[in-house]
Amino acid sequence: PMTLAIRPGVPADAAGMAAVLAPIVAAGGLTAMQSPVTPESFAPVFDAPDPRRVLTVAEADGALIGFQWAEPHPLLPPDIGDVATFVALEAARRGIGRALFSATLPEARAAGWRRLNAVVRNGNPRALAFYRAMGFCVMRREAERTTLRRGLQQLAARPRTGNR
Repeated sequence: PMTLAIRPGVPADAAGMAAVLAPIVAAGGLTAMQSPVTPESFAPVFDAPDPRRVLTVAEADGALIGFQWAEPHPLLPPDIGDVATFVALEAARRGIGRALFSATLPEARAAGWRRLNAVVRNGNPRALAFYRAMGFCVMRREAERTTLRRGLQQLAARPRTGNR
């Protein structure tokens, strides 16, 4: 069994984050991102710290296998954070996203967010199912993407019921 560690992200995580995200981008259709991902892709996250940004990473046996962030978005009201979750393709469906979200939720609330917003590609049914399982509700469906939202009054992820 893998040993999972969840902790805040730091600049030294950029290479591991790129290693997780690059294959997801290359697979196509799973994220809106299309440009190749390198460790430098995360420079804006680390070079321009935002006190309201929450960055959480997951490591298994010392290797970064997932990350999640919540941050301001110019098209959202100031009390709504934009959340994104990425788990290494080979580590999907092992509870890593759920563990990340359980750590991100209280940090997001402490950062002042009242709600979180997630925009998911419609070609990514696993991501849609994940956010629904984390208590997000569909706000808007468009041709290529679905917007989901969740209030932060509850601090913990919903308990798992039945099959994932």
